[in-house]
Amino acid sequence: MQLTPAALLWRLVASTSAPPAPPGTTPVLVATSPLIGAPPFLRLHVKVRYGQTVLDFVPREPTAPATLRTLLSGRPVDGVIRAMPARGDGDSWRTVGHAALAEQELEEYACGLPPELSLLGNNCWTFASSVVGYAEAGVDMGGDSSRGT
Repeated sequence: MQLTPAALLWRLVASTSAPPAPPGTTPVLVATSPLIGAPPFLRLHVKVRYGQTVLDFVPREPTAPATLRTLLSGRPVDGVIRAMPARGDGDSWRTVGHAALAEQELEEYACGLPPELSLLGNNCWTFASSVVGYAEAGVDMGGDSSRGT
């Protein structure tokens, strides 16, 4: 089942314990972190961890003043879908589900999502929702991160 960004947020903040793990699966985790260039307390960015891979979606030029102006005006900017090795970065990861996919398969799916970032339609939260939904179902459920479904 694909999560809406609101459902993903609810799972992130309201979950007190991890869902039970079916045999042969890997946890799907999410964490919030500060926006690039923002103060540490401004944890508005969300990312997904699966195995030893962290996936997220950020503006191509996240600290450029033009990027902020464009996003705040409601227009999209070029985005970058990042697949990075997981590391001990101090983030508080929360388990939101389990999947039986290979890490590379989930990474390929994520990197194929639309790379145009907008605050209202296709952002890190809608991206995470699509990735978590794909991980849990193993197939694209017909939603895409540009619609947040």
